[in-house]
Amino acid sequence: GMDLEFPVRQTDVDRLLHLREIELERVAGDHSYGRKAYMAYVTEGLGNLLEWDEIMMFQRKNGSFFNCPSTTAATLVNHYNDKALQYLNCLVSKFGSAVPTVYPLNIYCQLSWVDALEKMGISQYFVSEIKSILDTTYVS
Repeated sequence: GMDLEFPVRQTDVDRLLHLREIELERVAGDHSYGRKAYMAYVTEGLGNLLEWDEIMMFQRKNGSFFNCPSTTAATLVNHYNDKALQYLNCLVSKFGSAVPTVYPLNIYCQLSWVDALEKMGISQYFVSEIKSILDTTYVS
């Protein structure tokens, strides 16, 4: 719809659209919270296939969606929101035109650490640290 030209073959574009359609069909019957969160997180390529009002429940206190600039920008384009615009303006003023994929930056690192502890089966020794990380992530 934006009249952009890409140096790719139509067969490649068709294959990507087919893969997107398969993924949408896969999750179509699932009405769980997890599915809604997943669909909200991958908003960039879904455009009018989403119920944008439903996605608003995933907005963080800092105005972002999942602390992700690209997801926040895609949501903002399709469903204007002052807090989302403030989050993005803050990032652009802080980082310029090359913003990080996740902000605040430490959240991904900390959640990866929690995941690793869980996978190793030793998370019970770090309950207070994990609780602190999860509480901070939730508040962000």
